[in-house]
Amino acid sequence: MVDLRKGYDNAFFVDAILDGNKQKTLDALIDTGASTTHINNETCIENKLKPLGSRGGSICIHGEAHKDLRVPMYEATITVAGIKAEKLRISGLSKDVTLNKKKIEVVIGRDILKNFIMTLDWKKCKGELNPET
Repeated sequence: MVDLRKGYDNAFFVDAILDGNKQKTLDALIDTGASTTHINNETCIENKLKPLGSRGGSICIHGEAHKDLRVPMYEATITVAGIKAEKLRISGLSKDVTLNKKKIEVVIGRDILKNFIMTLDWKKCKGELNPET
């Protein structure tokens, strides 16, 4: 079991270990609404993640389609709470994502979260990830 850290505006964070040309531990935002994991494009390049081209046709939470938007894709191995997700297809974030002026390098989506039982207690602002057994 890993306790999630509470951030600004009751957002939850967890350590994510990115395997690239070097191992790097990043502060990752938990996003239960994101279907895939996203990593800042600069971080992908710095860590020499394998490029997989790009994809288009994103749909945002507000329902607006961005069919002309091209998103760089990479292959990554990310470890969260001791669970390693290998050869994960992640999207590169071409723009900086910030939360209360803090740069977010990794957004953990359901492609990783599906490996856990996640408990969020919004009243107490506590959360935890348990590897699924």
